[in-house]
Amino acid sequence: MKMLAGGRVWWLVSVLWMALIFVASSQPALAVAVFEFNDKVAHALVYAALGYFLLRALTDAAIRVPFGFASVYVITWVALYGAFDEWHQSFVPGRIVSLGDWAADVGGAALAVCLAKLLSQRSSS
Repeated sequence: MKMLAGGRVWWLVSVLWMALIFVASSQPALAVAVFEFNDKVAHALVYAALGYFLLRALTDAAIRVPFGFASVYVITWVALYGAFDEWHQSFVPGRIVSLGDWAADVGGAALAVCLAKLLSQRSSS
């Protein structure tokens, strides 16, 4: 387990989570119908989790990345991965590309960063 200490565990979790997102978005249609609002909430939550995992990977590593830089990296990476996922869905029958879904993805990552900052400030005081 020592080999997977610190940020390495979080990098692994991040990659596995991205793979899970890719597999889920490769399905022609989800079995559960959701309302438009709930769809955006689901996107935000899934990508908030990815943002959290990436933030932990960067800030828990042996060489810790400063929080501000890590935050910019996380939001940028999630924005790019969310855009890739939307583009990927354009090739999947029954799926559509949605700017709203992408915005929810990025919003979820930003929410994760903000919550992480808030919680770190609370724990340090």
